[in-house]
Amino acid sequence: QTESAGPQKLLPPAEADDGFVERRVKTPLHCALGNEPWQTLENATEPPGAQNSALGRVAWTLGVEDPARAAVSAYHAYGGAHPRVERVVLLPPSSQAETFAYTMTDQVEGTAALRYALPSAADTRLTRVEVAWDNRLLDQLVRQRMPEAGDYVPGDFERGGTGAQRAVPALLSIGGGGIYLRPHKSPPSQPTYFLDGHGVVELSEVAFPRVQAGNLRHEMSRAAGVHLPLLIERDGFFVVRARLGAEPRFDAFALGLSDPKAFDMVQFATMTYVDKEPAFHVFVQSASGRTAKGWVLPLAAGDAVFEPALPVPSQLDLADPPAACDESVMRSAPRLVVPLAPGTRHPIQVSDPSEPIRLLLSGWAVVYPAPNGPCMAALDAEGLSEQLGGTGEELSALLLLSELKNSWLFRRVRDEPGADPRVEYRPMSCRFDAGLRLPAEVLRAPGTAVLLER
Repeated sequence: QTESAGPQKLLPPAEADDGFVERRVKTPLHCALGNEPWQTLENATEPPGAQNSALGRVAWTLGVEDPARAAVSAYHAYGGAHPRVERVVLLPPSSQAETFAYTMTDQVEGTAALRYALPSAADTRLTRVEVAWDNRLLDQLVRQRMPEAGDYVPGDFERGGTGAQRAVPALLSIGGGGIYLRPHKSPPSQPTYFLDGHGVVELSEVAFPRVQAGNLRHEMSRAAGVHLPLLIERDGFFVVRARLGAEPRFDAFALGLSDPKAFDMVQFATMTYVDKEPAFHVFVQSASGRTAKGWVLPLAAGDAVFEPALPVPSQLDLADPPAACDESVMRSAPRLVVPLAPGTRHPIQVSDPSEPIRLLLSGWAVVYPAPNGPCMAALDAEGLSEQLGGTGEELSALLLLSELKNSWLFRRVRDEPGADPRVEYRPMSCRFDAGLRLPAEVLRAPGTAVLLER
């Protein structure tokens, strides 16, 4: 059964790649660092980006792992009168890490983690199973145990460098007020476990019809309290949904183009939520970046795969400077993480009492549809030297639009060539400054060239 609600047709962009080009940026921001020293995010190797920001009560979150102790934690950053960064534990450190396999993954909602005891000749089962999830959208931090998860299957874990082994589950996915787990990488069959912090529900395996497409992934979601197995084409072409029962029923929905590159388009589909219910955000942008469209399709549990599509904004639709989102919009409207388009980048100048001026350019943004026009919740940025191919500091930033005075600057530092980087942060205060004078290098950076009409 194929549903046809939502966008019916997507035409190739009516624009010429050989048109005139103009260099543009949007209103700059000036940021000032205080006297606070750089602080280290222990165990972090990458800084947070837009996808990690403006999640519920936190300004940003970042999952980190410690293989030597088979441990997983998450950082939570808060603004307000006294900005702070706290570290919360998902999986506590073990003094016998070599006897465990574990994994961690960053997700739309926050961080998920899995750990279990390695099987032995005497007991080939996966035992002492711990599943933890940090769902910032619902303000949940949960760790739940299972006695065992069936017999070991080759490929369930891989050898790590030091400490614990790396678990390779088929599925570890936050959703529906809990988390879904398929602990084995690829056995002939296995159940799906749904954990909600109180109990464990075992769901039977679903054998999806054979699909002639590559780049597929299996997923689970929960709409209107109903568990729904999903088969998703990763680039956002289609979704196949199963409804559980004595005889599973399958429904398919085409989300976009099967070959977007053939039309000079960029396309992706990601999960989001509408009033705490799961939905798909479908984003399509022309390769030149002059046009961009988005839809949110709430997942349904009945005959239709999705509820009617809701048009949603891109960065091209934002005012300059953008309006900040208020809490009521962020509680009820879909959260959208959208890429930059040419001409939408904001230059960011960072001054310091004792260090040279730093320059960054904005990138991805968290935006929401709102009654009075689209608004922005957060904006990430990267150092200008990285975009121009330089070898300077590896800088990035996160700016929260509703609280620009509580923004964050990050840097990756290597104590010596080839060493693992560490991530450091400092709080900073930012404001839009239309009169800020910027060097010419800003307009030579990628993402500033706008294709004009002939």
